[in-house]
Amino acid sequence: TWTHLADWTEAAGITTETIDFEALTATDSIETQYTSLGATFDGTPLAATTIDGSPPNGTLAAEAVGTTLSVEFTELQPAVALTFIDLDSTATIEGYVASTLVYSTSFTGSGSNDFVGLTTEYGFDRLDITVTSDTFGADDVIFSALGLDDADGDGMTEAEGDCDDADATTYLGAEETWY
Repeated sequence: TWTHLADWTEAAGITTETIDFEALTATDSIETQYTSLGATFDGTPLAATTIDGSPPNGTLAAEAVGTTLSVEFTELQPAVALTFIDLDSTATIEGYVASTLVYSTSFTGSGSNDFVGLTTEYGFDRLDITVTSDTFGADDVIFSALGLDDADGDGMTEAEGDCDDADATTYLGAEETWY
C-alpha cells in the first residue's frame, strides 16, 4: 500500500487513466459514466461538493452511499489508486477476479484527504471499499488505461501496438493483405 502518489506511480509502472468526477453535476448518481474509460461504479455513489464537510481535490468527489463503494474494471488492473475524502476510520479494500477474492488490505484514514495506492502481482477486475462506521468519499481514482489485455489472443495488446484487438490477424508486424 502506497501513501504518496509519486512513489505509487513509479512502482505501478502503468499508463494511467484518472477519474476526477469534475464532468458531473452535484448529486448525480455515479454508475456508468466512465465505462468508455474502463470503469463502472456499482455502489451507486453520488457526486458531491463536500464529503461530510471535507472538500474534494477539485470541485466534486464520489460520496459513498451505504457502507461499500465498488468499482468494476473492464480489464484486470495491476495498480489502482484513489484519494479518500473524510475517511476517519478504517476501510477494508478488497480486489476480486471473477468474484474470487485475490487481494485484501486495510487503510486507516486521517479524516482529511488521504492518498492510497495499491499494486498487485496479478491484478483484479473489481475493487470493493468497505467502511462500516463513517461517511466517506473517493476522488481522483487512478488506474491503468485500457489496452492491457490481449482480447483477440494474437499475442499482442493494444498497449504494445495491436491496432485492432478484436481481430487476431491484425497486429503490429502482421503480414498485410491487399484487396
